[in-house]
Amino acid sequence: MKSVHVLDPVQIVEYEPCYAQAVADMWNVSQESWGGGNRVRSAESVDRELENAGNLKVFLAIHDDEVVGFCSFSHYKQDEGALYVPLLNVRPDYHGRKVGKALILKAVETTVDMGWPRLDLFTWAGNTKAVPMYKKCGFFWEKKDNSVHLMNFIPTVLQTEALLPYLKRIDWYADSLRSLEIQPDGHSENGFDYFEYAWHKDGTSLRVEFEKTGRGIRLIETNDYSIHTEIDDHDLVFGSSYPVRYVIRNKSGAPLACTIRGQDDKNIRFALEQSVTVQDTTVVMGEFQLDQVLEEQSDWKTHPAVASIWTINGKKAEFRTGIAPKFPAKVKLEVKGQEQYVGVPGEALLTFENNFKELALFEFVLPSSEFIEFGNARVSVRIPAKEKATVPIMYTLRHFGLYSEDVEMTAIPDNGDGTAVTFIRKLHGIFKGNTGRFGGDAVDHWVVVNGPHTISLNKTNNDLWPSHFQGSNQTWWTYPRIGKPYSAEFSKKKAESVNMYQDGDVMVLEAEYRSDDYPAVAFTSIARLSANGIAERYFEIRNGSEEAVQDELHFIEPFHHRSNRLVLPYDGHYYDLEDRYASNFDDWEVERISENWLFSRGEKLSCGFCWDPSVKLVRLEWQFGIEHELGRLAAGQTFRTPSTFLAIGTYTDWWDFRSYAQKRRDPVRPLLKDHFELSVNGGNPFIGLDAKLVVRQHRNQPLGGSITLSFCSEGSETIKETFRQEDAVHSAEFALPHRPTGVIEPVRMRFEADELRFERSMALIPVTEGHVQRQIRRGAAGETYCCSNGPLAFEASPDFGTALHSLVYNGEQWLDSSFPEAGPRSWWNPWHGGISASVQGMSPLSQQEERRSAEFVSLTDSMGNMWSGVALHTHIEKHEKNRGIELSLFALLLPGAPVLCCTTRLTNRSGKVGSDLPSEGLIRYGSDHRRTIVHALNRYPGSNAHAYTNNQLVDYSASQNRPLLSGASAWTAPVFFAFAEVPLTYQELRGLAEIRFDDNNRG
Repeated sequence: MKSVHVLDPVQIVEYEPCYAQAVADMWNVSQESWGGGNRVRSAESVDRELENAGNLKVFLAIHDDEVVGFCSFSHYKQDEGALYVPLLNVRPDYHGRKVGKALILKAVETTVDMGWPRLDLFTWAGNTKAVPMYKKCGFFWEKKDNSVHLMNFIPTVLQTEALLPYLKRIDWYADSLRSLEIQPDGHSENGFDYFEYAWHKDGTSLRVEFEKTGRGIRLIETNDYSIHTEIDDHDLVFGSSYPVRYVIRNKSGAPLACTIRGQDDKNIRFALEQSVTVQDTTVVMGEFQLDQVLEEQSDWKTHPAVASIWTINGKKAEFRTGIAPKFPAKVKLEVKGQEQYVGVPGEALLTFENNFKELALFEFVLPSSEFIEFGNARVSVRIPAKEKATVPIMYTLRHFGLYSEDVEMTAIPDNGDGTAVTFIRKLHGIFKGNTGRFGGDAVDHWVVVNGPHTISLNKTNNDLWPSHFQGSNQTWWTYPRIGKPYSAEFSKKKAESVNMYQDGDVMVLEAEYRSDDYPAVAFTSIARLSANGIAERYFEIRNGSEEAVQDELHFIEPFHHRSNRLVLPYDGHYYDLEDRYASNFDDWEVERISENWLFSRGEKLSCGFCWDPSVKLVRLEWQFGIEHELGRLAAGQTFRTPSTFLAIGTYTDWWDFRSYAQKRRDPVRPLLKDHFELSVNGGNPFIGLDAKLVVRQHRNQPLGGSITLSFCSEGSETIKETFRQEDAVHSAEFALPHRPTGVIEPVRMRFEADELRFERSMALIPVTEGHVQRQIRRGAAGETYCCSNGPLAFEASPDFGTALHSLVYNGEQWLDSSFPEAGPRSWWNPWHGGISASVQGMSPLSQQEERRSAEFVSLTDSMGNMWSGVALHTHIEKHEKNRGIELSLFALLLPGAPVLCCTTRLTNRSGKVGSDLPSEGLIRYGSDHRRTIVHALNRYPGSNAHAYTNNQLVDYSASQNRPLLSGASAWTAPVFFAFAEVPLTYQELRGLAEIRFDDNNRG
């Protein structure tokens, strides 16, 4: 009866962890079979994914100690009565060698062994290699507009006793007569879709038809007899009785004894019981009652069936023909999803679909509700047979709320007898604005609303969805799982009870569940929704038995996060994944997500998700999960999981959400890193003779494509190198050709791979082996401190002020200053000009009255660069508010680099606590007669800068707010003035923004 069609050299085994690396190798060479990509899997990632996947089994095809095929095998979560193949893969070099067939036949065989009637899978319409194989293995392609769903009824065939005598003489796989065309299967009749198996071998014939929605046998035809079911229509209005006919034809010449016993199924009552002996042809008549349903029948679910158990010459078979029970009319209240307004007339729509075969009149009155007033609550509409209609309903809101009412409706079909049919439909609509708290039953969901925010609990699959009327959600929770191994029971198991209530300014939705797979375990899901868009969820898991749970239990709270404009904490850095191709979570290893949050900036609304740092983030197929270790729950013990939080539109900035998730705000905001990084010297933009350019792919993807590096200076050669994906190279180094000194030059990189093309660029700033020249000269304002590194020279005099009054690049002066004496200019008096520093809340006049000093200094920055220059100190001793504070402006140079670095340090010796630490500069940007462009760069985000111009000056200022404790010192992020002959972008100079100083940087 069972056929095993495994090629001799290929062995089918079940997955064990020892195969993890071989499975990873298989996936890494199978990318092209799945639309391309270059994700690299490891043994660890494979084992982790399979451990959390919830599969019943995973079958592997082994050849020469290599995994050449993979087939996962699980329960089918979308429907009853089926097992499922979530994923089938054959290594590309083994296509056409019947490896996929062997794996699928193993799945079919296992389905039979486990006693299940059906095996399902999904594929895609263009899978021309696999679809014929699937059909040969017994699958039927169900016609649907939005998917390619296949169902295999061979397990039912092989478990039907009446068919076994014929199956002993034929091979169900080899002797099949089915067409293997790449198109949906079946033929239609009276609204029914039928799938047919047919076999023939050595004079033995067998034909079996299955009805699609009932998922059961509709026809059996053998050499000896044929039996089939006839029902006039598939779509039937409930509340009536309908006929069913069984046509039995005896072809054997001997009496055919049949016993038929009807079976109730869901809302179908079928009491037929009859025995017949058939000589030629007999029709057995029956009648079934179609009772009322409470909700529309889903096309994805097994329908209620007219079911009967047969004994045919002493051997059993079950016939099942599905029915789509219909309300007299499908009626729905459609409410616009945007913001509603109280006291303003609005319009909703009532949509109808007449399910009678005749024209029908539908009448009802909308029940009143305290929050809404309908313009005309009485509805009457005539609709032709099987047609649709729309009726506008005017309303005015007294306040916001959920309309959810059972409406008694009357239908009078035009069938000649005028008999009225009464039925009840629940109509619901959510009328929400920026205020209001309410909740209730929304037919398919339970909902709570708080202002513009909603949380919906799906009654069927237990997904918990947040939403806002300004945009769709980016993140939602899916059904919870208990294990290990993890059970998928709550993908279909409804909550036993649901409670919604208001708790202060929070709306709460509680749902109670009880596990069948772990009978001692029950749990409550608690979701709390605030008006600011923050949703909190946690679980209370209980052992309700009188004994401890014997297994070490785990509990996973799965969630899906759409990576739309994602910011990802990873390896201690923060990555900007604005590029859609970079934000696929498959390209990032879950263990390396280094903090407890994810943040997507979205299109209209941001979405942040965070969890307690003590719990474990895991990967589950296409989603994430928060894993909780419950241990062996003691009798009566309750385990409360740490909360997860979802913020919808609450935070527009990732750093603010990160502070919320971490419950602290760090003083320095890091810059976001690029997932595809072009750098030099480990991010240090200052280069020497032996510097190397580095291209690094931070995603878990190799460099598969060509890289072109180009330079602006004349005579520079373009560098080009091509990388193969199979080489698994994630970074590459390039030796820099000799660069001219004293010149900032951008290098531009172009990456090309198939349809993916993008560019990166950065500025190269050369330094020399010399020293910064420093000297003190006496001038009109007293001592003047002078520094020069070749291309750049500056001067500062502490007697003049805390300011640089001269900055010369290649012989051209770039600063406007009142040196040697401060005086009035424009809005300021005194005005120093140049590049200066000040303390917020202290006027230039007050600062000028304080004691000042200067010294030559050498400082090492966070990148290891040794800077030399001048420190200008202002000792605040007279100003009452800021007495005891020392302000230091550092002006620094590197040998040969056309860059001036200005940073400030504030030391608090006042015994008070301050809060502001600004750094300001004044710069004249040049004229039409200058070839050089000066770039004033401040760290952004992290500090603020602005420019101001009038007819007397150009002002540039940069400021930064930092807490300053008594006895402490704080440094600002430096401001850099970089000189170049070509315009540079912030990204090209971004390496400068990463440079910092602190009190440990003294050279």
